[in-house]
Amino acid sequence: MPVWAQLAAAVLVLAVGAGIANLDVRIGNGALTMRTGWQKAPMPQVPAPGVAAPWRADLVALEGRLRREMSAVSASTTVPASVNAAATGARVSPEETAAILRRVQTLIDDMEQRQRREFDRQLAERFIRLARDVDSQRFADLRRIQQGLGQMDVRTTSELAQLRQVQNYLLRVVPVQEIK
Repeated sequence: MPVWAQLAAAVLVLAVGAGIANLDVRIGNGALTMRTGWQKAPMPQVPAPGVAAPWRADLVALEGRLRREMSAVSASTTVPASVNAAATGARVSPEETAAILRRVQTLIDDMEQRQRREFDRQLAERFIRLARDVDSQRFADLRRIQQGLGQMDVRTTSELAQLRQVQNYLLRVVPVQEIK
């Protein structure tokens, strides 16, 4: 049998095997994706007409919040015409490219400064919390020490009173001259 016939038979066997195995080959975004198996990806469930999905209100609220945030950001940030030209694929001069790069670097520096400030703020909050915890522990320890000293004072005072009673008893029972 000629080689081309063997090759054709091999390709035919592979094609039939891929069809039986439900091979799915996709090329996109510079990647080759191959999937096998009989199970198809589930279709997203669409609610019946007239039935409101429970997440729809959350989705609408999220969309509104994102629109407000994006409009606030776009209002506070002006984009030079050269950036718009670069985004649309138009030719940009080297000076404009340098200006764009400087603007991007400025934005990056601003973001880093905001992140540093946020980190410093969080670190300061943690130190304050740690100082509060140490102070509260110190106050609790001082309270326990004072209680212990108070208990020792009570015991010492009662023992001193007992010793005075014994001393007074001895002075009454034993005359002073016999003690010498």
